[in-house]
Amino acid sequence: MIAIILIVALAYAFYNGLHDAPVILAQLSSSRSIRPVTALILTSAMEFLGAVFFSSMVLKTMSFANISGYWISPAAAGEIQMFALTGLLVALVFNMATWYLGFPSSSTHALFGAMTGAALALGSSGGVLLLAMGKLFVVLVASAIAGGTLGYLLTAGLHQLHIPRDLGWATVPAANGFLGSLMALLHGANDMPKSLGLFLLALGVRPLDAWAAAIEQYAPFIFAAAISLGVLFGENRILRTLGLRIFSIQPLQAFGASIVGAGTLGACTALGFPVSSTQILVGSMLGAGASQNPKAVRWLVVGEILLSWVVTLPACLVLGYITATILS
Repeated sequence: MIAIILIVALAYAFYNGLHDAPVILAQLSSSRSIRPVTALILTSAMEFLGAVFFSSMVLKTMSFANISGYWISPAAAGEIQMFALTGLLVALVFNMATWYLGFPSSSTHALFGAMTGAALALGSSGGVLLLAMGKLFVVLVASAIAGGTLGYLLTAGLHQLHIPRDLGWATVPAANGFLGSLMALLHGANDMPKSLGLFLLALGVRPLDAWAAAIEQYAPFIFAAAISLGVLFGENRILRTLGLRIFSIQPLQAFGASIVGAGTLGACTALGFPVSSTQILVGSMLGAGASQNPKAVRWLVVGEILLSWVVTLPACLVLGYITATILS
């Protein structure tokens, strides 16, 4: 069972990078702040560094370290491993489908929905897991609202400053490069622990074999490599939706969105809150775009993205419940 969970968790981490990191690339590449190839390599490298060195707080949350005492009995171990496997498997399949369609749906929504469905299908451990999931959903919604609202307000404020065009175009792209790198770092720090945390949760409920103990020791590096490799292979489909179809991102808009996205994501990561990086960053981009000229935003495309977000959580919840019921 552990070997299967490891394979699925690594595949999820890979598709997480494949699916989510293009939001950062959209702000860097489509705003012409940095060359596309440079943005791709830089994003992948910063994802790896963030996942390895700054993921400890979110990892503690996603491995459910604060409530692990509830399932020390052998009877609950199988339920917990099924919970982890179901959440990762359903989210992986859903991410693969939405990536193929080019929609920046939330990997975190898919994972949390599947985890909730699995918890509903479980026995004695389900109630404890659902209580923990409920707290995470509150932060998930609040962070998304904050991203869109602050992106609108900050970018509108920057336009009111009437920055000279020569000064703005000379300095903003360089700042966007720095902020984009910071967002990639934070994305790795917040998203990689979601897959690694569930794997460690499943690993910790039973005595470790020698190979499992070795995997646990090097797991952060293995999972960080998986998510950073995903970035290298997956920028095209979702990047076209974000950077080109929603609206034409200008450097100042990318700057405002990047500040808000990095600030919100950084605060949540420091507090140990696993949030939807996609939702925060896309929300900040939409807020930034609407602040200058709402008519320039292609709202039909935005509606398609919002619909995919709304559908993701309940769809994965149902799929998680069905999958956990079948597998158990």
